Amino acid sequence: MIEGNNTIKISVTTDAGSIYEERKVIYIKEEKRLALVIGNSNYSDGWDPLRCSIKDAKDMEAKLRALGFVVITAFDADGPSMEKSAQEFLMEAQSYDVALFYYSGHAMQHDDLNYLIPIGVKTNSVKDLKYKCLTANSVLDNLESKAKICILDACRTHPPKNWINTKGLTNRQGLSSMSAEGTYIAYATAPGTEAIDGPIDSFNQNSPYTEAILEFIDTPNLKLEDLFKKVRIEVKRKTNGTQVPWSTSSFEGDFYFKKY
Repeated sequence: MIEGNNTIKISVTTDAGSIYEERKVIYIKEEKRLALVIGNSNYSDGWDPLRCSIKDAKDMEAKLRALGFVVITAFDADGPSMEKSAQEFLMEAQSYDVALFYYSGHAMQHDDLNYLIPIGVKTNSVKDLKYKCLTANSVLDNLESKAKICILDACRTHPPKNWINTKGLTNRQGLSSMSAEGTYIAYATAPGTEAIDGPIDSFNQNSPYTEAILEFIDTPNLKLEDLFKKVRIEVKRKTNGTQVPWSTSSFEGDFYFKKY
């Protein structure tokens, strides 16, 4: 059978006569799906705690499991834990059809690299980042799978006040744009801008971006690109246009989180 709608024709002949019937059958090919979900909230040492990241990550984990993903998780992870989870993900992804990386937490850019900030990291200069942080770029550059998806709800960071000023860092907020062959990359907001963490004084709600993804991700027959169009429209509405989600893609073919 082909994927999608199929017609099965049944013909039976006996001494009593012949019976002919056609039946419609929907065939859904089962893809092997793997995800890495990291959520960091309880920062210190100059990094402001985040209200929504742990809830965002745990809600995303639950949703992806319901959609058939095997999920590797790391919550409030330090540097070694993030690196270990990423290496496990990269190694396992080679045998999967779809590999998805979701990160919620502090992140910042420098020299066109996007650094994902671990819990408990102690830094006083941007020069420390490459020794103590995982980069989103390294995950994407080493990811091997037929379909690759990266979702970053991680554009909220100002450097700690105790940092030594570094040339090239000033006024470079948010994340820089990335690209990787065969990959769909979704950002909480446009490159170089910051996203909203979530409602003030609330630690039990999602960020506007992840909330919108969770709302639409299990809509039947919704293509990946159309999902994030809906997310963009919803986040713009909820933030009165102050946050505009962004995406870049070299994705080939169509992908649906849920069919039929």
